[in-house]
Amino acid sequence: MLTEHVCRMLTPGNGLPCKHYIRSDVKGKPGFCNQGTNFFCTEAMKKYFPRITNSTMSDFIQCKRKYYHRVVCGLQVKREHLPESVKLGSAWDDFMRSWYESEFNHYEKIQSLHLSTEQSAKLFALMRAFKDLEITLNKEGLLGCQYKVTTQILNTNLIGYVDRAYEDHIVETKLSARPDFYQQCENVTYQLGTYFLCNESWDYGILEITRVPSLKAKDGEEPEVYERRIYGDIISRPAHYFLGWDRKTRTFGTKFWKSEFNLEVIYSTCCYVLHEIKETAERGAWYPNNLACHVPAPCPYLPIKRSGVVSEEIFEKRQTKGGETDGTGNQEQSGRDQGVL
Repeated sequence: MLTEHVCRMLTPGNGLPCKHYIRSDVKGKPGFCNQGTNFFCTEAMKKYFPRITNSTMSDFIQCKRKYYHRVVCGLQVKREHLPESVKLGSAWDDFMRSWYESEFNHYEKIQSLHLSTEQSAKLFALMRAFKDLEITLNKEGLLGCQYKVTTQILNTNLIGYVDRAYEDHIVETKLSARPDFYQQCENVTYQLGTYFLCNESWDYGILEITRVPSLKAKDGEEPEVYERRIYGDIISRPAHYFLGWDRKTRTFGTKFWKSEFNLEVIYSTCCYVLHEIKETAERGAWYPNNLACHVPAPCPYLPIKRSGVVSEEIFEKRQTKGGETDGTGNQEQSGRDQGVL
């Protein structure tokens, strides 16, 4: 018979459930732990639903241990130690955002990633090609970038941050070595479905999918030469790199209509996941899914699984900022999916 898991540091006192407990600024939300081991109080998670995003929901479905490290413990990988796929995806998101927000400095963001010479060549070749191909920028009806949307589910909030939001549709940018992945409706259901649940006025979503260059650097090849070679390949066949490329309109992307998604099922799934998170907290059953350690890419928390040690060189802890924290480590871009496959 399964028994309830009780935090080993639980020490009632001072009029609080635990003397280590920090109340949330938002009523009905789980509070925090001041001991540094966990970010959220696991005892409070037995009573209150945490805020959820499509990203944290996907983490929990994929691997409870991944959710535990990311949300409960508040661990995030330092930008310079992110996997290559996430680095390139993050850099590309920032670059695309800069075209629509003139005040946004994507260069500072990219520099903080400490890209390798080869990674930089791939990225800057794509950036240069994007500019020289004169890809059309649609700013008509633009509501904003990293546009926050929210709706209530089971006394908590479902949160989403859209790359670009318009009056009647949304746009998400993706950079991937396997771009076909994002052309399958099932693989984008949680992300786009979350946005459609939060805003009924959106009729469709466009995924602007870009392919990561696969050309390898030759022995002794100078970085500038390597970058020019990649750039030349992109310019010679833009449809290969910018999926859905239309030469006449100078646009690219894959469109998904809201009607393609069963929003009732997505809503129900969110409810089921929230209940399962509470049940997992009650049992302390944050077990790993070993089958997901390398799917679709190596898990950023794999070093912890293998060594049992949280390296301060690789990871950093989120700081408690009251009830506005959403369990993702980035208050401004909590729903952002930066990974590439």
